[in-house]
Amino acid sequence: MKAQRNKLRFWRVQRHRGFTPPARLGLSLFEVVIAVSILASGFAVLSSLISVGNEGAVRAALELEALVRAESVLDEVVSGVTEMASVGETAFADDQLWTYEVVVEPDASGLPLNFCLVRVFHVNTTGKQNAKVELSRLIYIPPETSTTTETDSLDTLTGGSGS
Repeated sequence: MKAQRNKLRFWRVQRHRGFTPPARLGLSLFEVVIAVSILASGFAVLSSLISVGNEGAVRAALELEALVRAESVLDEVVSGVTEMASVGETAFADDQLWTYEVVVEPDASGLPLNFCLVRVFHVNTTGKQNAKVELSRLIYIPPETSTTTETDSLDTLTGGSGS
């Protein structure tokens, strides 16, 4: 007790001369715990934002690939490489996780048009659908002209046998 009184008296004298007592050195345990908890919560928020951004980037890449695949299938139907007919869900040859479906219907307007719809899906290994793209197009169907009908009509006019 006497030592504390002497210490206080010493600092009063020093303060009177223009000196101040030394500042407290170090941090308390409570302050350290508060600082660590603030830092940890900041890292948790940042990691969740990074995770959401990564999922968005993967989804965008899958949708872009689905769009390219759908355009490819639709172009094959339009160009005549693939028959213009409805096709149920079919897996792509290069990747079994990608499937497509083609729906072809005559246009309701009565014009020589077919409505073609292509759907492309990506299903991950757990069975969850990651990406889906639908493309549609009206395709002109030219009137059919057959060479056999033309020769038959010529034979009828000339009186030939047709062979």
